[in-house]
Amino acid sequence: KRNGFIPLDNHLEVVYEYGVVYVHKPGNGYSYVMNEVRYFRTPYFEIKAVGKTIEGLSVSEADFPLTVRNGRADDVIELRYGHKKLSRFFIDRKIKRKDRFSWPVVENREGIVVFIANIGCNKSHFTTKPDLFMLKF
Repeated sequence: KRNGFIPLDNHLEVVYEYGVVYVHKPGNGYSYVMNEVRYFRTPYFEIKAVGKTIEGLSVSEADFPLTVRNGRADDVIELRYGHKKLSRFFIDRKIKRKDRFSWPVVENREGIVVFIANIGCNKSHFTTKPDLFMLKF
């Protein structure tokens, strides 16, 4: 009944979660550095000029360079209503293990997580007129 995984020798794992069993190959992760606001697309996410409010992020010169990377279980974001751990978000939303490895997170030059896809931005980066929008694939 519990979720879990069994690592195999050839860099694969058998995952059993939420009543489903599948074979998964974990990725090595990714990292993109932005020295300015720019719009681009990757296999994991897209940065656009328009989007929904929850996809928006406002940044200042003091935030650059921004790093967009895959999420880590210990990532935490400070929201208007308190802190949210990325690992807790995965559990609450029943996000599959194969999707957790590529979940986009934005951190500023100080290493502070300022945005997590489908959660939103931290409280100091919220505005009604965001500079960029991140869409997760």
